[in-house]
This record gives sequence, structure tokens and C-alpha cells, in this order.
Amino acid sequence: MIKTENSKRIVTAVLLAGVTVAAILLLESLLFAIAVGLIAAAAAWEWCRLGRATVTLGWNIAFILLVGAGVPALLVFPPALPWILGIALLWWISIAVLIALGGRRSQAPGWQAKKWHALLIIFPAAVAITGLHATGSEGRWYLLACFLIVWTTDTCAYMVGRVCGKTLLAPGISPAKTVEGAGGGLVGALIVGLILYETLPIEMIFPRLDWVVLAIVTAGFSVIGDLTESTYKRTAGVKDSGWILPGHGGILDRIDSTFASSPVFVAGILFAAR
Repeated sequence: MIKTENSKRIVTAVLLAGVTVAAILLLESLLFAIAVGLIAAAAAWEWCRLGRATVTLGWNIAFILLVGAGVPALLVFPPALPWILGIALLWWISIAVLIALGGRRSQAPGWQAKKWHALLIIFPAAVAITGLHATGSEGRWYLLACFLIVWTTDTCAYMVGRVCGKTLLAPGISPAKTVEGAGGGLVGALIVGLILYETLPIEMIFPRLDWVVLAIVTAGFSVIGDLTESTYKRTAGVKDSGWILPGHGGILDRIDSTFASSPVFVAGILFAAR
């Protein structure tokens, strides 16, 4: 049974990674933004379920449409991106502090998945991703680098945690994530960051050290994003946010690491480009 679930998880992850890479490199910005908007809408639908709200015609559908349509709509108003990123950074720094203070407790924080939380979690991440993609060919390669850093962090954290994880990272939030696993994820991000610095087919706007720092910080916030969704799921009393992705659960379960990491990464790119 465990081997079957692991096989499903690997196959799903590989297929999703391939589709994501192709979309980043091949789609025009508007089509890419529409695709991301659809994913954000699906995530918002799961968020309503996570908050124990019945998804019916009315406010919940309006909320889902607002999230989904708002992502491509913001392409016509690029000046909004820095403001959205700024608000998202303040939110995620606050969440990181709360997790650092409360994660070691045996009792998980009681965070219920309210709709306005999704406007600070799902929406800014989707806007950050589409905004960076819309900056041109260099933006696409930087966006791909962001995903590769996050995927490497997740994979290395999982593998190191399975092999030598002993000390729980946040026992009140997740019974599986370990300090050793998180450390392995950060080391993986450091290595892939160095490789990307030398191999990306663009002229880097960062000194090597600054790029490596951004990669590690992005990896750290990917862990925060993962733990944040775990907190909301614990409050809701569910293991997975959905069932649509074999071996992974729902959309939220697959993209939770990007919620915090992508605004941080894109903010770093925009700051360096000034």
C-alpha cells in the first residue's frame, strides 16, 4: 500500500513538473495567467471546503471567481504588483514569527481557513508568479528557477527526513516534518541555487552570494508555506485538502510551498532589478 502511494506521488509529481515547465517556457503571458488563475480558483474552492463553507451559488462562487479572474486581470495594471507583494511579505513574516513561537508546542494554533486569509495566501502567490512571467524571457527563466528551488527543497526535505529525521520541526503542526529534513531542504536549495546561477541562459542581475541568499530564503519560506497549510488542515480536522491529485491530495496540498516562497522570490527579483 505504501509503495503504491509513493509510486502515485512520484508519477503525479513528475507529470505536474513537466506540464509546469512547458507552460512557463511556451505559453504567452495572457494564456499563462489564465492557466494560473484557473489553478488559483480551484485552490480557492478547496479553501472554502477547508473553512467548512458549503460551496454554493452565492458568496463562495463569487469569491472563487474573484480569485481566479483577478489573476489575469492584474496583468493590465502592473503597478499593483509591488503593493500586493509588500502586503504578502508582511503577512508571511508575521506567520513565520507565529510558527516559530508556537510550532514547538504540542497544541497547534487554531487557524480557521477564512476567505480573507486566501486573499493573502493564494492570490498574492498567483499574482507574483504571473507578474514575473509577464516581464519577458528573463522573467520566465527566473520563475522556472523559483520552482526548481522550491521543488528541490521539498524533495530533499522529504528524503532526508525519511532517512535520518529524528527531531520534530513543529510537533504542534506537523507530526512528520523534522529539523533534519528542513536542514536537508535548505542544503538542497543552496546546491541547486549555485547550479542555476551557472547554467541559466540569462545574464544574472545578482552577485553570486546575493542569489544564493535569495535561494535559501525562498526555501525557508517554502517550509513556512507548507506548515501554514498544515495548520489550517489540522484546525479543519482533515489530512488532505482534496482528492484530485493521486498521491498528493488536493491542489492546496501540492502548491502550499509556493504560497510563501513565490512572493518572497519575486520581491527579491524586483528589488535587484531596480
